[in-house]
Amino acid sequence: MVAEYVKDPRMRRHMGIGRRLAPLLDGDRRLAELLNALLFSLPGSPFIYYGDELLMGDNVYLGDRDSVRTPMPWSPDRNGGFSRADFAQLYLPPLMDPVYGFGAVNVEAEQRNPSSFLHWMRSMLQTRKQFPVFGTGTFDVVACGNPSVLAYVRSPEASDAATTEARPARTRLRRNAGVERAAGNPVLCVHNLSRFAQPADLDLTEWAGRTPVELLGRVRFPVIATQTYSVTLGPYGFYWFELVLRPEVHGEPGPADAARADGGAVAAAPADPGPTRVPDGVEPASQSPPGGEAPS
Repeated sequence: MVAEYVKDPRMRRHMGIGRRLAPLLDGDRRLAELLNALLFSLPGSPFIYYGDELLMGDNVYLGDRDSVRTPMPWSPDRNGGFSRADFAQLYLPPLMDPVYGFGAVNVEAEQRNPSSFLHWMRSMLQTRKQFPVFGTGTFDVVACGNPSVLAYVRSPEASDAATTEARPARTRLRRNAGVERAAGNPVLCVHNLSRFAQPADLDLTEWAGRTPVELLGRVRFPVIATQTYSVTLGPYGFYWFELVLRPEVHGEPGPADAARADGGAVAAAPADPGPTRVPDGVEPASQSPPGGEAPS
């Protein structure tokens, strides 16, 4: 770690490294997204240091741990919007370099940019909150012949699954993008640790018959069979799949779908009674011919 990431002796702090994530990775956003995806999908509660949701930089010329404790850049205004005090009165100076300075990296700018890292982080956190299995589920590594690919499945605990089954069906099932999914479905996480595109053949026989549904776009992938499951990942790419049992067929929603979405019931259309049977000995009622009058 020290040989790879400490290019300057001033970056070292005691037994650690006094650098933030973005400059530690030379500003590579793809790698930053991959590492955060690993952080959010591994067991436990993730910890995000302030400013890392912006890919904030550091100042290695400040002593001790102050290199990563510079003021939060809220805007491109004076002192990064952190304080209206005179610059000389600040306890630590804000970042002012051309790459990570508050004029280039700040909350206001990233909020206005829909493709910013801040919006990406919010989307990932919202997705993670929808699946409690990320925090409390079991962790099972999936066998893969490619050493550059790390894959594992997060499954609900047995107690969680029992609690889920005890709930009413209306509570257990959620609808999203035409897929009816149970709250206790396992989640498959596949990560490419290489800077080159990589193929992966995964042993998913334990989950055969399930359909992987990508979590961020809710896109259905081919059903898992008994043979190895193949996926291709881009450089530092990753996938999160929900493994569902009963995905609905994509198409136009019917009346039942619309009623369920509105919380109402669907009235069944009256069945065609068919021809009326006339009892024996009763003359059938005469009918008027088309366009004419009934005979007298």
